[in-house]
Amino acid sequence: MKKIFKRILVVEDELDLGEIMQIALSQAGYEVKILLNGKDIESHISKFSPSLIMMDLWMPGLDGVALTKKIKANKKTRNIPVVLVSARNGLEKTTKSCGADDFLPKPFNLSDLLSLAKKFV
Repeated sequence: MKKIFKRILVVEDELDLGEIMQIALSQAGYEVKILLNGKDIESHISKFSPSLIMMDLWMPGLDGVALTKKIKANKKTRNIPVVLVSARNGLEKTTKSCGADDFLPKPFNLSDLLSLAKKFV
């Protein structure tokens, strides 16, 4: 029988942090894909079919707020939970204003990362 993975798309422009997230989530049984920016996020969502998106707020090009609004405005992707990951002040307010489902303040510990993944996947 084929094992079914729960998929998490990590959108993080800091490769080192994205890889740490990928390792921790993979060891917890998730299939993880990292994007370094939000470019072509729709095609990545379509191909990868994530159960959760964890996204940095500050990235070159489209930031996490714009990308979250784009995801939540599309009827094909609006039900995918989005967790914003950032060191930005007022992260809770930003999360609510753009329609994200939750947030993870940087720096974070891996148990908080895994708890959020478990909450949504």
